[in-house]
Amino acid sequence: MNYTEQYVKEILQKVINDLDEWRGYESYYDKEIPFKAYYHDDDKNLYDKSIIKHAWRVKATVPKDGWKGGFIIIHIDDDTGKAITYMNSALGGRPITLPLETDKNGTYFIPPDALPQ
Repeated sequence: MNYTEQYVKEILQKVINDLDEWRGYESYYDKEIPFKAYYHDDDKNLYDKSIIKHAWRVKATVPKDGWKGGFIIIHIDDDTGKAITYMNSALGGRPITLPLETDKNGTYFIPPDALPQ
């Protein structure tokens, strides 16, 4: 393990903040429930189906509040320390895992060509 549980939780908060700014609206999740992080060896990337040798899955809880509830989940490559996928299971319909990229300033975003039509 190259990165700590605290570090990957901070990356989740950064991804949420960066995507909020990129999209122009605030993500809905329960700020009172601590993020949860799980380390895995040989974990499957749910976007491109590749195997991530050393990975973290980090999630924020979305409360059941008129919606189905669920989680905001990111996948972090433990070898690079970067978030590589994003998924919000609380949105309507089947959850879609999307890739994450960073710009030259290190700000996370979802590539426009990966967004559902």
